[in-house]
Formats: sequence, C-alpha cells, structure tokens
Amino acid sequence: MRKISQIIGALATIVSISVQADVVHLSNGDQVSGEIKKMGANKVAIETKYAGVIELNWSDIATLTTDEQVSILMSDESRVEGKIASIENGQIKFDGGSPSSIKFSDVSKIHPGPPGAYLGSGHVHVGGFRSQGNTEKYALHADIEYILQNEKNRYTAGTIYNLGADSGKENENNLRVYGKYDRFIDKNWYGYVNSDFTKDRFQDLDYRIYGGAGLGYQFWDDDTKYLSFEAGPGYTYESFRTGEDRNYVTARWAVKFHYWLIEDRLQLFHDHEGLISVEDVDDTLVRTRTGFRVPVYEGFDLLAEFDYDYKNKPAAGSEQADYRYIVGIGYVF
Repeated sequence: MRKISQIIGALATIVSISVQADVVHLSNGDQVSGEIKKMGANKVAIETKYAGVIELNWSDIATLTTDEQVSILMSDESRVEGKIASIENGQIKFDGGSPSSIKFSDVSKIHPGPPGAYLGSGHVHVGGFRSQGNTEKYALHADIEYILQNEKNRYTAGTIYNLGADSGKENENNLRVYGKYDRFIDKNWYGYVNSDFTKDRFQDLDYRIYGGAGLGYQFWDDDTKYLSFEAGPGYTYESFRTGEDRNYVTARWAVKFHYWLIEDRLQLFHDHEGLISVEDVDDTLVRTRTGFRVPVYEGFDLLAEFDYDYKNKPAAGSEQADYRYIVGIGYVF
C-alpha cells in the first residue's frame, strides 16, 4: 500500500511539473496558459498548445505569472532576475528573491526565460514571376535569415539568392551568404564582427569575401520600430572570372530600419549597407533593400520589395547598378 502511495505521489509530481506554464489573466476574465516567447513594450507573445502563438496587448492583461525566471533590464541599465508572481497596480512582484517588487514604469526591456536563455527568430521569403507566349521570362528570389539572441549576445546568419532569364537566356544569377555577431555593451551600444560572401555571374564576380568589425548603436528596439546604425573597418578580397583580382582595406557603414505603419498590418523596412575602399574612395559598393511586409495568417506574410545594388567601379563590361522588384510570400517566426 505504501508503495502504491509512493507511485501515486510520483505520478502527481510528474503531472504537476508537466502542467506548469506561464499564465496570463486577461481583464475580461479569460486565462491563457503556455510559454511566453516575447515581452515587448506593447505586447506579450505566448505560445499555446491549442492555438499556436498568441499576441496580447499589455492593456488587455490584468496580471501574469511566469514558470521560470525572467531577466529584466531597468531604465538605469541595472538588471533584475526572478519569477514573476504578478503584475498589478503598476508593480511587478516576484516569487521570492530580492527585490520583491519593482515599478513597471522603470522597466526598459523584459527577456523571457531563464537568465542567459537564447530566443530565436527569423524569416523565409520566396518570390518571382514567370511569363510565357510572345515573351518568355522568369525570375526567382529567395532569402532566409535567422537571429539567435539573449540579453548580451546576438547571432545573425542569412542567405539571398536571385535567378532570372529572358527568352531562354539567363540574365541574373547571384548568391550572398552573410553572418554577424553582436555583443551588447549596454542597452544601446554594441560591438560586432561580420563576414560576407558574394558571387555574381553577370558582374564577372567569381566571389567577393569581406570580413570586418566595428561599433553599432541601437536607437529603437520595440514592438513598433527598430533602428540601428553601425560602422567599422574591414578587408575585402574580390576574385573575377576574367578581370584582375583585387584586395583592399574597407570602411563599412550600415543602417537597419523597420517600422509598423499600421500595427500588425503593414510594416515598412529599409536595410542599407555600404563598403568603400580606403585606398580608393571612388571604389564604393552600396546595397539597399526597401519594401513592405503584410501579415496574412499565422506567421505568413506578403512581401513587396525593391533591391538596389550599386558598384562604382564594376568589372569591365559590367553595369554599375543592379535593381530588382520582388513580390513574394514568406513565413516569419
């Protein structure tokens, strides 16, 4: 009998552990249980077993509790860690620990999950067109990006591929693969190292390899908007199919801007990057991606994008500018 009681007790413990979850209580009396994935300035995203990821406005939340510790960045750049027992009357109260509570108005950013835990996000987009008949053309665009981030570190990796043809003759074929690591000094400043590999058949570019480092400043990073600027030195090596190879010290700058024009309905984005040779300031490469994303259903979105690439000193026989219009569909996670 005692053994049966022990087994029942063990099973009860397992069940209680398995049902532990973050819990959000809404102002209308509803309750949502699951795993909190994001806690922004305006919204809380919680992943449920029955409805996927649900985004809730803070204004609709009466209180919430977390199953694990969260890491909170305060306005004075200090950090507080602990399990949230409740958020009521403008106070975040913790389940044990010190301090026992903090003012919600003093919070700069909340990172869900245990201290040091990484959160992943990213997107996959595919676009293009095909026409047949009197005119035979096709174009294909694909880009993938994944970001892994915790309170101090951010890793970014991605690839972009474009392929096109006109009347059966290929007129575009290029690939870019990039990676980047950011180390945050405080909530705004960060140092970075990055690398980039590019090849473009119709620019006579067998490959271009770039590596560099520098400093960045993050002006905004919340549910509505993101803006950062970064700059630093690097080194570029270019290998051409027919032209003479070259290598040079490079200065790099970059701007990244994302903004929800209509909340959860229409997002504007603009990514800009420039590389300039320190030895020859006329040797400049500029890449921009500008467009709109429209969420449609459960992470899927529509994409309208304009890309513009400019190389002031291209290989012999190549044009300075490449541009493309992209319409596609994708998935954001």
